[in-house]
Amino acid sequence: MSDRVAESPIVAAAIDYARRAWSVIPLKGKLPAMRTWKVCQSVPVTDQANLMRLFGAPGVSGVGVILGRVSGHLYVRDFDDADAYSGWAESHPKLARTLPTVRTVRGAHVYGRWKGVKPSTYADGELRAEGQYVVAPPSAHPSGAVYANLVPFPDCDVPEVDPADAGLMAQPVPELMKRAAESAERTESAERAECSEPVEESDHCIKVSDSQSSLSLCCAPDDLDGLIDAAIRATIPTQNGQRHRRLFLFARRLKGIPALTEQPAKALKPYVRRWFDAAVPYITTRDFDVTWGEFATAWQRVRWGIGDGPLMKAASQAAILGPPACASDYGPALARLAAILRELQRAAGESLIFLSGDKAGELVGVDRGTGTRYLQALVADGVLEVAQRPPRGARVAIRYWYRGDM
Repeated sequence: MSDRVAESPIVAAAIDYARRAWSVIPLKGKLPAMRTWKVCQSVPVTDQANLMRLFGAPGVSGVGVILGRVSGHLYVRDFDDADAYSGWAESHPKLARTLPTVRTVRGAHVYGRWKGVKPSTYADGELRAEGQYVVAPPSAHPSGAVYANLVPFPDCDVPEVDPADAGLMAQPVPELMKRAAESAERTESAERAECSEPVEESDHCIKVSDSQSSLSLCCAPDDLDGLIDAAIRATIPTQNGQRHRRLFLFARRLKGIPALTEQPAKALKPYVRRWFDAAVPYITTRDFDVTWGEFATAWQRVRWGIGDGPLMKAASQAAILGPPACASDYGPALARLAAILRELQRAAGESLIFLSGDKAGELVGVDRGTGTRYLQALVADGVLEVAQRPPRGARVAIRYWYRGDM
């Protein structure tokens, strides 16, 4: 094993998590870099040499921790919205200081341990548990952002806390729960079929064994239903007045799924119905035809999906090249934003660039208000120059020149 693999942060994290008696799997983006990870739900890989081989393989960009019994009854409350996490933390300050917490692109993961926890889906995220996995630090998100600890993992066990007593449970969204169960059943059936057939090794697969199991690893296909459900969860309105904006974001998320990008709006109508059924408790417009018409219009307007286009390419390039010299005194999030803006300007050449506060926040894992203030800070420091302000009340982002180091 090369020194490069031995020194990899991903490999080091996988070894550390395995030392904690957690079952871990390698990830490529947010998906398992394995043909099937079913065996890891009952038999963790613990041998250090095998861990180095698995997580040092080409293309592996993250660590997944399998939740539930195999990892000491670990569960994770996934807050998809930073404001929702902040609200919980303010209501439970002692637990917020104690329970290990990870910053994600949109919100936070809060870890706990408790026997018998079952997965649940909520309007602001989900409770992940038995039979599921979670992306753990220092994994890289496809946008270029890195999962990082807000409250570090303790040297001892993660605290035992009933998620109900901790305020980490909410009213489930029935339709999403049904879809998640159906998706899990399809995945299990597919995995059983795969296990019944021999798997050929190739340059893209690695076969490893320990005393109890044999794993054949390769890049897994996208789970379309899982991606659609994730798009629904991320865009469900949480109060009146959000429907129009969240529906547009839903269109952008679907546009970012390669299998759907070129589809006509009509082909997506069943997915819009699923979104509408999940959103009904939180909106006042109960006529599906109105929502469908607005989605069809949004689908025609959306040019780049979330996860696609110049912005995501700039974020990926920024993650590779690191922040500019002018960001040396900034914190990690602001430095990352400066790097993204540099790459946007590099791609735009002599043209102006633009980035809204909510998109800036989404890219670096903060809320919209903080994203706006970050942009203002860069203007104050001369890293950004305001070139064009939109008319008052116009829903258009400010145009900038990036003036920092290239």
